[in-house]
Amino acid sequence: MTAVAAEVPVEINSPARDSSIIAPPPAGGPNGTSEGFSTHNILGDSFGAEREIVQTENDTTIASNSLLTDSGSAVTYPLAMQYPAANYRVADRGPSLEMEEQEQGVVDQGKFDFRRNRFPYSVVFQPLPPLTWLCPLIGHMGICDSQGRVHDFQGPYTVRVDTMMLGRATRYLPLDPHMVRANLLHGETVQQRWDRILEDGDADFSGKMHMIICQNCNHHVAKCLNLMEYCGISKRSCGGFGCFTMWFWMFFAGRFAGVRGFVTTIVPFVLAVGIYFVYWGSK
Repeated sequence: MTAVAAEVPVEINSPARDSSIIAPPPAGGPNGTSEGFSTHNILGDSFGAEREIVQTENDTTIASNSLLTDSGSAVTYPLAMQYPAANYRVADRGPSLEMEEQEQGVVDQGKFDFRRNRFPYSVVFQPLPPLTWLCPLIGHMGICDSQGRVHDFQGPYTVRVDTMMLGRATRYLPLDPHMVRANLLHGETVQQRWDRILEDGDADFSGKMHMIICQNCNHHVAKCLNLMEYCGISKRSCGGFGCFTMWFWMFFAGRFAGVRGFVTTIVPFVLAVGIYFVYWGSK
């Protein structure tokens, strides 16, 4: 058995870190189970996080020694490991891991809540009668923060949060916060970067006059995505996102927020087209 030493960078951003490294049961263990394992807590940091050492009955160990700070910054600590040539895994230890993932900005696409109008990391859309009835690409648009709250440019010098102008969204376009190419600030998580840039976009449009054609809710959303450099796209690189980009992207890639979303967005347009052809076709 040989000892392996490695320098492993660890980023401590969440107070809910609660995972442990679990070694496999020794070869030939009783009934192929992990019987005989003993687990010992060897460290508790200022956030209440724990690091653990797992020891097998044949003295095979995985040990860790951490240097942790209160600043939430990345630290590097050595791992001294002695273990057989077998795989080990990081164990999921319940709800705390989900809390950690949310803190780190990991998107759970199952967390959309149509009733509460919550769409984390998404662009959202709602019909703007009668324009949407005549052209379903056109409508009111907003962009959501990491908690799913809608930020939308509603009028002159007015950007509201969590109160979308015309009620609940009918369509949404999920985005990936890890596709943001804007720089992370020191100690900042992916989630915090997303929310910070949204606030920057809100601050910009809170000082602007709302104009129906050239400075509207679609431009606000586009501005936020340009500041994020989403997918590497920005004003500097290739002209960036714009009003027409957002219209077509939402129309072809957006999802409907349930049956209600489909009915309120598409059905009026279909009826308008049907009435037009029936009326003019009879002449």
